[in-house]
Amino acid sequence: MSWLDAARAIPASAVVASLGMTVSHRKYVGPCRGCGATQRSSKDKRPPMLYDKGGHALKCFACGMHFSGLWLAACAVFGRPPQAGDDWSSVRAWLVGESLLEGEGERITLKAMDLAPTIEDIPPPPVYQVASLLRSCVQPCEDEEVGAYLALRGIPLSAPCGALPRLDVYPEWWPWGRDYPLLVGGYDTQGNLRSCHARTIYKHPIGKTRWPRGYAAGWLFLDPVKARPMLQRKDHNVSAVLICEGLTDYLAASCAAASDPSLAVIGGASGSWRTLVGAAIPSHAVIFIATDQDAVGERYAREISDALAGYQLRRIDLSQFATTNEDHHHVVA
Repeated sequence: MSWLDAARAIPASAVVASLGMTVSHRKYVGPCRGCGATQRSSKDKRPPMLYDKGGHALKCFACGMHFSGLWLAACAVFGRPPQAGDDWSSVRAWLVGESLLEGEGERITLKAMDLAPTIEDIPPPPVYQVASLLRSCVQPCEDEEVGAYLALRGIPLSAPCGALPRLDVYPEWWPWGRDYPLLVGGYDTQGNLRSCHARTIYKHPIGKTRWPRGYAAGWLFLDPVKARPMLQRKDHNVSAVLICEGLTDYLAASCAAASDPSLAVIGGASGSWRTLVGAAIPSHAVIFIATDQDAVGERYAREISDALAGYQLRRIDLSQFATTNEDHHHVVA
């Protein structure tokens, strides 16, 4: 038996114990190692992950991702769901170090366990396939439902987002269909596409957001005209950056700042802010932090401040955001 075959049989409960994750009522587990959620939704405060019978696998009810023991261990080691090209030898070393496997090389075998996995590990799609899905999106003005959703929230239909096309068959790694039709790209601090982030516009789905199965949620939303070129170290005139929480606030702020070449807009959600470390933001830039005025928003503000320590930081309420052409008077603090 190869080490990978042995690792696939490790139950999720064994990995949860090694990671010291929180377990409530012997079946609810958190936080999710894929999306970072600490609860199922804003209304359901239970930990987001639930064991199947026997504790062999977990499902996150915040992001919909399933976890075998091996997949959970990989998320812990990589700090995100595994992606193509990852070196799994580090996962093997971690499992051996936690005494979940024994042996060496390709002949690592199970230690006192002989349990078959209850779910298959689903490999993430290559990022070019995610890019293809994003390119297939239509403009919000071409999709009646997405257009109405944005208009109801006062967001112009020119917002930097797309509407998922209506397809007969979606990729295997996109099981959500049209339940989450509002899409933006998810980028790293070099402006490289790493994933996509989708939001529902309906009431019935569980959870507001989704991303490709096997991908992490914690990437950045970048306005394509100023923020992305800035992080790619291309020519720009950015001297201020507005960082806001959530997809709809990001879209609204991007539209409001569209006419000001000096103001870039970056958005994100849970898990996004750690990626700001080392971002190519000009050292003289003023950083406006516009997260929500609640406990989660306060935590996000601290994470952003920690990631961008050394910059001139100002915490503001997004409702105070005003579009003017005056030098850095976009925000009234």
